[in-house]
Formats: sequence, C-alpha cells, structure tokens
Amino acid sequence: KACKKVSELGSSANKWAICVSHIHKPCTILSFGVGFDYSFDIEANKRFACEIFLFDPTPSVVERMSTIDDIQMHFYPWGLAEKTSRVEIKNNWWNQREVATVQMYSFEDILENLKIPFAPIIKLDIEGYEFGVIESILDNRHGVRQILLELHYGGLTNDDFRQVNGERGGERWLEIFNLLDQRGFEIFWKLGGRYDTKSAVCKKDPSSKKCYHACLKDTNCKGALQEYGFIKTKTHTSQK
Repeated sequence: KACKKVSELGSSANKWAICVSHIHKPCTILSFGVGFDYSFDIEANKRFACEIFLFDPTPSVVERMSTIDDIQMHFYPWGLAEKTSRVEIKNNWWNQREVATVQMYSFEDILENLKIPFAPIIKLDIEGYEFGVIESILDNRHGVRQILLELHYGGLTNDDFRQVNGERGGERWLEIFNLLDQRGFEIFWKLGGRYDTKSAVCKKDPSSKKCYHACLKDTNCKGALQEYGFIKTKTHTSQK
C-alpha cells in the first residue's frame, strides 16, 4: 500500500486527501485553483499546521479572496500555466462568463517569485492546464512528494484557458499516469469520477469505471473529470 494513513479533507464539493504518514515538517501546500470553496486548504492548515499558498486568477474569486487574513494562508491572483504570460479567459468554470485578462505564471516562476525552495504538496484543479505543467512540477529540484490532481477530458471550448485536447483526452490521461510512474509516484487515493456521455452505462451510474472507460472511447462524451492523490515512493536519480 502506497500510503499507510490517508485523511480526506474539505467539504463534499471540494474533497481531497493527504497522505498523513508522508507529511514532513515544515508542511507547505501550493493549492492551484481555489474557486469559492477552499475548505480543504483551511482544514489542512488547522489539522496539520500546513502553510498554504492559494492561487486562482478568476476575477470573482480574486475579489472574494482579497479579504483573507491568516499568517499561514496566502492568496495570489495568479494562474498556473506552462509559460508565464497574460491570457484572456472565459468559461474557465461555472462562475466566469465574461472575458477577462489574467496573469499566468510557470511553476518555476511562481517558486522564484515567492522564494519557495521546496513544494512538498501540490494541489492542481486548473481546468485542463494540468497537461502543460505536470512535467515541470515533477522536476526533482522542487521537492514535490504529494500531488493532488484533477484530470479533465473533453468539455472543450475555444477559450485559451481550457487547453484540453478533446481528441486525445484518454491518451493524455495515460501519458500523465505513465509520467508519474516513471518519476516514482503511485496513486494513494481516488475520488469517484464525474462524466457526461450518452452511453447507457453512464446514464445508469455516471461515476462507475465502466462509464469512465466508455467516456474515453465515446465521441459523444462531452466531458469528464477525476480527482487523484499521488505520492512519491521511489527515487529516480536520472531525473534533474
């Protein structure tokens, strides 16, 4: 078993898990994609005294989070992307309907800007941008030991913010799984997935494994997402 003790944290709408047996002090979490529910981050801070760095460029979220006042919780109105740039976003999730120009940073630039030497726990809920940033996060120099990851498939719009390649959705999931395995990570937790397809098995049980596989093959599948927890259990010296 990859993790001896797993704790699920957060509300039912924002549930994630931490491998408690692999929390090392000082505990630092970089949480990308806040939305209007950061209950996971609050609970991780209270239960394990983790210092939390929260990131979300969505204007309505930025407005709400500007009032945060906690010496161990820090909010930044930035998005995470493969390259540092300013981009226009729209429909990045349910509450952002108008076009807005926001600041995106690469993972390396965020660590440098905030003077963070190591990032042991990363949470990624970034609406398709995970595909472009995962490799840089896995660089051994960053000290990442746990990755909480929401993977997206389909649900494609023309907006730059949602860089999900619907035609290669299933392949890209497998590419991430293979990359994580090569870098010494194993799955220690998975939350029931959510899928949107006309397949009969999905109408019966949209969170089932059969629905998941149907969605990866079905061109009628309009979208899917799944939350995972990965933990580093092996060291690969060939990596940077």
